[in-house]
Amino acid sequence: MTAVQQLITHLRTNGSQQNASELAAQFGVSERLVGLAMANMAREAAVQRDRPEPSRAVLSLVRAWNWVLAKPAESLLLLALLGGLMLIFGGLFPVFAGVNIGRWAVLSAIFLVPCLQFLVLLFAGNVRLVLIGAASDLVYTVVGLGFSSGFFKDLRVVVAFCFGWLFIYLLISTLVTVTGSFWRMKREARAIASMSRQEMLDRLLEIRTILEQTTSVAATQSRNRALQWMERNAVWLALALSLVMGTCMSWVFVQIDPGRKMLTMQSSSRATIPGVSTGVLVAAMLISIIQNVSNFALGLLSPRFRKTVLIVLMYILGHEIATLLPTAYLTYADMPRIGIGRYVMGWASFIVLITMGGMARQVYEFARSKARSRANDPDALMEEMFELELRLTPTANEVTVLAVDVAGSTEMKRGADPLVAEWSFREYQNWVEKTCAEFGGKVHATAGDGAFVGFGEPASAMDAATALLDRLEQFNNKVNRLAQPFVLRIGLHKGDVQGNLTDVQFTRVIDVAAHVESLAPRGGVAVTESVAQLLTGFEFQKSAATTDGHAVYSLVRPEVPASGADA
Repeated sequence: MTAVQQLITHLRTNGSQQNASELAAQFGVSERLVGLAMANMAREAAVQRDRPEPSRAVLSLVRAWNWVLAKPAESLLLLALLGGLMLIFGGLFPVFAGVNIGRWAVLSAIFLVPCLQFLVLLFAGNVRLVLIGAASDLVYTVVGLGFSSGFFKDLRVVVAFCFGWLFIYLLISTLVTVTGSFWRMKREARAIASMSRQEMLDRLLEIRTILEQTTSVAATQSRNRALQWMERNAVWLALALSLVMGTCMSWVFVQIDPGRKMLTMQSSSRATIPGVSTGVLVAAMLISIIQNVSNFALGLLSPRFRKTVLIVLMYILGHEIATLLPTAYLTYADMPRIGIGRYVMGWASFIVLITMGGMARQVYEFARSKARSRANDPDALMEEMFELELRLTPTANEVTVLAVDVAGSTEMKRGADPLVAEWSFREYQNWVEKTCAEFGGKVHATAGDGAFVGFGEPASAMDAATALLDRLEQFNNKVNRLAQPFVLRIGLHKGDVQGNLTDVQFTRVIDVAAHVESLAPRGGVAVTESVAQLLTGFEFQKSAATTDGHAVYSLVRPEVPASGADA
């Protein structure tokens, strides 16, 4: 170890608050060098000490958000309580301290609190929480608005408001929750798809152990035949349902507006058409709800995105056919008066609801599969095991592995500067990788001073091996900074690999190549018989040794003996 390295080790062990002159005399270096080293040590300590820490406000927000994610139901109820208090305050104190703060309190309670609840539902991704949020939102809205003057004077207004607000909240919260659930499902699916090979092996062996210990096979629950029929015929069911709902909506609108006055009136006056009975209005609202619910339910019948698209297209087709019937309230002739934008909005609602239903179905199937696996359901475990084995053992690929190692590397490093040895061996690894890459090779694994390089064919691997030996002298003269030169042993073997050689590092073809390399002479190449038979233009000499049932041949090079003792 050099004097500088000893000084650095001493400072790191004992600290930098020492006498520079004494240290200079002790380690035989200049006092200026000691001062620089002590200054660098002090600077590193200051950086570690002065590293900014999160403020209390940031930490409080992080803890609050973690609590929200851990207790989403309680968070929804607390937000509802906050919204109710804001509405009550706005109703009792419309003007507070000379400022019309009541209006802002009411607006925040009506719009901000639901948005915060939607955010909780988005990250929670639990459909069951939708009912909690809807019920709490409705209660605090009605109670809070009860303190506003005139809200309870007309019961029809209260019922209409509650009905409309609840419907809008359920619609938005369902869409938000399904989106959050789908996002979480995709994230978990990506995590499963990116499992390392070791993780897949762990899970595969775990499943095999569970199945071996299972004494009875759980009976698979048979699905409802009616549901199976609807899933098979979901596309045609969408067409029929669209025709029925379109006809019903046309009938309702004809009852509400027999003279078709709504098509010519301004949007602000369409809600004040005289002569409309309460029963017809209730029927219109119920049919609208049924239509939206049926759209979502149609999506639930589709476990695949492609089928969801077909359902959407068929539903739009049925809707358009309904406009051509004699009983249709709205026809293509009315499109210029209502505007193409409003017409397309109807399509958009179909697309969004059916697509969300399809996403919810995928989330359900994913969660159901995970639940069955956690419950050690034999059928689910067999399916998971089958998928893992397919990923672990894809189509076999034939590769030729070049195993290269430095002969006598321990002696090279003995007595050498550790940093010089590290630099030289790092340059050696880079040189091996660059040289092999010229012939189509890729380093798939390294072990100590050795490396395993994969090639598509034996000829490329042999060309790379001879190039390494031919260029080694130049590397030793111009790059290597150690006193002793690099001397290589190289072994070649070909075989089948199930998957990517980088992932399958413990395959037999690598083991055999490593054993062949150990039998190669210093500065030479050894190959198995299967490799030697495929190479032309090279002279080989059969070795007396064998490995793993393979005969070993040494490459005959003019400057290197065909066989030799290891040093």
